[in-house]
Amino acid sequence: GTKVQWKVDFSFLNKETGEIEFAEAKGAEDMTYRKKVKLWRKNQPAALTIWKGSWRYPKVAERIEVKK
Repeated sequence: GTKVQWKVDFSFLNKETGEIEFAEAKGAEDMTYRKKVKLWRKNQPAALTIWKGSWRYPKVAERIEVKK
């Protein structure tokens, strides 16, 4: 299989949970991006929040939680 790598925009420590989380700011979606999100949903390596909109008016488009 092909190895897929994704350098997500931000990572941070959630002080409430003690877990590392990730955030992605997305403008236009392409096929590669959609594939990476699909794999993230399937594998759930960590929580991921996807932000859309402009830099002035960002909105949470999706949050992928880790199933425990």
